[in-house]
Amino acid sequence: MTSPSPLLGTYTLLSYTSSPFDHHGPTIHPMGPDARGLLTYAADGYMAVNVMPTSSNKVKHSIQDGVMYTGRFWVEEAGGDQDGHRGRGRGGGLMVSHQVHMACPHELEGSVLKRQVTWLEGDRLKLSSLGFVDIEGLMVRPELVWERISRP
Repeated sequence: MTSPSPLLGTYTLLSYTSSPFDHHGPTIHPMGPDARGLLTYAADGYMAVNVMPTSSNKVKHSIQDGVMYTGRFWVEEAGGDQDGHRGRGRGGGLMVSHQVHMACPHELEGSVLKRQVTWLEGDRLKLSSLGFVDIEGLMVRPELVWERISRP
């Protein structure tokens, strides 16, 4: 386990996209192209995330009306994704795990969500699901791009 210090701070959501598992079909925006969100990693090992669509840009009323959860987090070295790629730049090859204590939707409670960490230019961070998830019958790999707006 490595120190969580590279992630500490608060981030604003820049984009939330999901690509189909078979690479056939378009990349979708599950909460619309203007989804909004905040992500915070604190020095005490706790994190919180809120992601919501703008009300006028929702694809439809569904479980994708918003995701919010909080819990512990930790950072580990990652062996690379299924294609053998590793994160590049600061924190390359890192994986962050979110141990969900409280959530909406409540089905997330008790789970550990693992995300590949990729640092982009500046203080931009991409968190990618390690596997594919079912979003209303579509198997997709979610990717969220965040920009740090404050440091501890």
